[in-house]
Amino acid sequence: MTIPRIILDTTLEDGKLVEINSEPYHYLFRVHRLKSGDKFYLLDKNRREFLCEVVDISKNKLTAYCFLFKNLSEPDYKIKLIFSLLKGDKNEFLIKAGTQMGITDFEPIITSRTIIRLDPIKAKEKVERFRKVAEDTARTSFLSFIPVVTEIKDIKQLSFEVNSLHLFLSEKKDIPLISSYENEIRQSKNITVLLGPEGGIDEEEFKFLIEKGYKPISLGERALKAEFAFVFGLSVVIYINRGRF
Repeated sequence: MTIPRIILDTTLEDGKLVEINSEPYHYLFRVHRLKSGDKFYLLDKNRREFLCEVVDISKNKLTAYCFLFKNLSEPDYKIKLIFSLLKGDKNEFLIKAGTQMGITDFEPIITSRTIIRLDPIKAKEKVERFRKVAEDTARTSFLSFIPVVTEIKDIKQLSFEVNSLHLFLSEKKDIPLISSYENEIRQSKNITVLLGPEGGIDEEEFKFLIEKGYKPISLGERALKAEFAFVFGLSVVIYINRGRF
């Protein structure tokens, strides 16, 4: 049986008891049906992984002894995905797939052709949901970090990080393929990739991104839906950059 894993925003001590409640308790007890004597992994806020053994389970609380298993290092790279909000459950698909692929940061945006329009309350709820999806996926994928998900912003509010390679996927003709930036991608520790809406980036926003220092890249002659363009484009970028997935 696969040993379950949880992530807690707390600092643990080696060989000490820890009490687990709320959602992590539900995940361990209700989903995985752990009982006394069963083991699970726990990642604390200091990026230390513990192997824990359940000693007691009550109605709303699980108690376990936790012993330091290993210290996890910070990722030696940063890959950020900036994406226009898409229709339906496609956004959560991007978060799930991107997290499993090693994306460290997600930045949702609104463009002129973005179909979804949210009031402040709905936007906050959407971001909270994205963060929950990223955390759940990181846990089940045994990642050593939880990706950052920023607040939703307008495309014109985008900043430019000096020490990052900035790329954006475009359906335009006569622009470079990803392979044209192979050397830059391979040598970069920080990469930002922007994915536009279903209808693509309009001409004004295209010029804005160019002025900001973003480099347009083509995925070839095939017309791909936004979510598939993301998977294909990010897979190539990550493989060139890290030599593996």
